[in-house]
Amino acid sequence: FFFFFFFFFFFFFFFFFFLFFFFFFFFFFFFFVFCFFILWVVVVNLTTDYNKFNFFFFFFFFFFFFFVVFFFVFFFFLFFFNCSYFAPPTPPPP
Repeated sequence: FFFFFFFFFFFFFFFFFFLFFFFFFFFFFFFFVFCFFILWVVVVNLTTDYNKFNFFFFFFFFFFFFFVVFFFVFFFFLFFFNCSYFAPPTPPPP
């Protein structure tokens, strides 16, 4: 019964943690994509000649935001994996 409860708790823990992880990742992904498109519209409106330099700005901002979001989410959840709040409950010492 104890092992069944431990497995049940681990199933719910990983289910809610990955649910929170995907919601957090998609929220920050769409938020930074929205900010990226705002900056892209500003850059296009500032450079109205529409030459090949706009595509350089486009790829530069795209990869910059992609790596910033990726490393932020990666190190944020690396910290959460090492945090003791998400550790499984251990029995108290005798």
